[in-house]
Amino acid sequence: MKTIFGRPLLERLILQCSRVGVNRFVIEASRPERDTILTALGSFGSSPQVTIVDSISAPGRWRDDVDPSAPCLAFRGNLVMAQSQLRRALADYARNPERDCASPASTTTMAAVSRSGRSAV
Repeated sequence: MKTIFGRPLLERLILQCSRVGVNRFVIEASRPERDTILTALGSFGSSPQVTIVDSISAPGRWRDDVDPSAPCLAFRGNLVMAQSQLRRALADYARNPERDCASPASTTTMAAVSRSGRSAV
């Protein structure tokens, strides 16, 4: 497992997101990937803020607590981002909420992520 400053990449990304105000995390992972994901979550492995789902686009109870129009950061792959980049992404979204969510890291709404099947934070 790849680490940065002694933390798995996923844990580090969630930590950075937490520091800029993100407080809910939804991770799409198949059943066979769950153990790997739980390890990669590090200190967030048992956090109630983190939900692991089989499919973002499939129905599920986790949606009950999520506002579909709420802004969200959507990521694909193992990304390393600084807090300044995350803050900029959130500020860009606030200025232009109609942006496309096709890049590896983008800001959009939870509803748009659900339609596209992208992983979200």
